Amino acid sequence: MLALALAGAHIIHAQDLEPAYDERGLSVRDMTRRNLANRSYINLGYVTQATIHENVTILGTVDIESDPSDWGAAFSIGRDFVLHRKPVGGMVFFGLNANWFDANYAVYETKINTGIGILDDLIDGLDSEVQQLDLSVGIGPSVHVIPVSKLGIHTYCRYQPGYGAYAGRVDGEYMYVQGSVVHSIVAGGAVSWGAISLGAEARWGTGDYKLLSDDKDFLSMEGKMHTAGMRAYLSLRF
Repeated sequence: MLALALAGAHIIHAQDLEPAYDERGLSVRDMTRRNLANRSYINLGYVTQATIHENVTILGTVDIESDPSDWGAAFSIGRDFVLHRKPVGGMVFFGLNANWFDANYAVYETKINTGIGILDDLIDGLDSEVQQLDLSVGIGPSVHVIPVSKLGIHTYCRYQPGYGAYAGRVDGEYMYVQGSVVHSIVAGGAVSWGAISLGAEARWGTGDYKLLSDDKDFLSMEGKMHTAGMRAYLSLRF
C-alpha cells in the first residue's frame, strides 16, 4: 500500500510539473509572460527639460540656452505589440511600442544665457515665463524581459513626430506665440509588477518655430529650437 501511495504521489507530482499547452502549442507559462509584455498603457509623468535656440539675432547672432524648466507634466497612452508567440530563451520578447497620444507640457522662468551680459541682465529682470506644449504620436522597437510571471522589464525607442507651441508671457501678458512641427526621439524603460510600472525616458526634439501671433518682439526668438529632457512616470498596464 505504501508503495502504491508513493507511486501515485509521484504521478500526481509529475502531472503538476508538466506545463499545459493551448491548441497552438504555447504553454501556460509562455502565455502568461506574453500577456505581460503585450499590453496597453497609460503614463503619467513629471518633466524636466531645457531648450537651445539656434542663430538668434539679438544684438548679434547667438545661440540661446534656457535654464531647466521649473516644472512640467506629461500624459501618454499607447500599446506594446509583441511580434512573436514564444519568448526567446524563455523570457525575452521583441515588439513594437506604439504611442497613440503624447502630451508634454513645461513651464520656464525666462532666464536665458546669451553670453551678452547687458541683455541677460535685462531679461532676468523681467517678470516673465515661457510655456511649452508638445502634442505627438510615436512608434519604435521594444524589448521585454519577463523573468517571472508578474515581473517585467520593458525598454523602447520611438520616433515621435508632432506639433509644438511655445508662448512667452511678460507681466501677465502674452507677448508672442510660436509653433512648429517637431521631430523627436524618445528612449526609455520601465519595470512593472503586474499592472503597475515605474519608468523613465529621455526625449530630444527639434522644430523650426514661426510666430503665430502678430507681435514681433525681441524675445520671440523665431528659428530652430532644440529641446532635451527627462521624464519619470507611473504607468498602468492593462
